[in-house]
Amino acid sequence: MKSRRLLKLVLFSGIISLSGCSSVMSHTGGKEGTYPGTRSSAQTLGDSDTNWGVKSLVALDMPFTAVMDTLLLPWDMSVSYTHLRAHETLS
Repeated sequence: MKSRRLLKLVLFSGIISLSGCSSVMSHTGGKEGTYPGTRSSAQTLGDSDTNWGVKSLVALDMPFTAVMDTLLLPWDMSVSYTHLRAHETLS
């Protein structure tokens, strides 16, 4: 019984950690603005130099990235506001 519960926990954690990859990479990579992961995914899908294997993975991940970007929207807005206020102070 415990091993089945542990298996469910591991599978659920794996699915959660793999979803929204573009969003996580964009937020940890320093991209600013709202929905950076979704914008990055859309750019990758539209790039003619990207192979079909990567495009298919990006297309599968894009809905999860959009959800993750939506969950991180308050953070993005806060960071944008802080940068705007700092820029106004310097001017």
